Amino acid sequence: MDIPITFTMDCENLNHLSGVGGVTDWAFSERSIRGFIATLNKHGHKATLFLCPETAEAHSTWLHEIEADGHELGFHFHPDSFRDGMARGLGQLGQYVGDEQRVMLTEGVDVWSQALGVAPQCFRPGCLSANDETYPILVDLGFTHGSVSSPGRNEPILCAIWQPPLLDVHWANAAQRSLPGNLSFIDVPLSVDWETRFPHRFGWDLPQELMIERGDVATLGGIVSKHVKRAAAPDTHVAICVATHNVWDYAAPQDEKSQILSGLIETLTETASRTDVSFYPASVGGIAEWFSNFGES
Repeated sequence: MDIPITFTMDCENLNHLSGVGGVTDWAFSERSIRGFIATLNKHGHKATLFLCPETAEAHSTWLHEIEADGHELGFHFHPDSFRDGMARGLGQLGQYVGDEQRVMLTEGVDVWSQALGVAPQCFRPGCLSANDETYPILVDLGFTHGSVSSPGRNEPILCAIWQPPLLDVHWANAAQRSLPGNLSFIDVPLSVDWETRFPHRFGWDLPQELMIERGDVATLGGIVSKHVKRAAAPDTHVAICVATHNVWDYAAPQDEKSQILSGLIETLTETASRTDVSFYPASVGGIAEWFSNFGES
């Protein structure tokens, strides 16, 4: 049984400009991203970097080196940190009506595209915040795939409500974000343990997510195991989607998050060696291509 897996990193703006946190400086951000990619390259895995517009600008001279290694550059957006924090405190994407989302996203895509010389096709919102108007706007702006949802999140204050949990890769719905549909946008949900809640420091109501900073190796490996079991059922489209942020020192092997990342990769190798499961590396775009080959729309 083959299961695609991707490692994603939300590459945030500077901390003092970010309402929910960011990097101390651009040198640290580069160190974190390069260390993350180096670990994945060592083990043959693939990543999608979700880059805020300002992050894309700051790192524009070398990001295509990473893309040339088979990794993907995607678009990440927090309204509260865009334009050097001028909108800070104004909320996350799903808190805005469609017309306002369209204006902000269009401006952000322009900055990102000018920095990197190409328009993004892959998208993740900050805080996984979206509403029922978001997916059609993404399609209009040229996005074809992304990792927008966290199945089971229930955080009204951020408009990050993903109920009921939709765990499989799916075509987005034009009318109801938590149901599959027939929009030309493929969503690769963040992998979660849909039966366990995570005690977030802000008090947010979240599932236990497959996020490096939100669990030890055993906890995160357990999420993978639950999805492996799901994949054995008929008519499922299971992909493993891991997440993290560029606020951790992945260039330092002794760093706690570096050790968790390496431990999770080791767990994947062990799982494959003792089962009939084969994890094959892909970006979010690679998983979208895999899913589109099923011919569903």
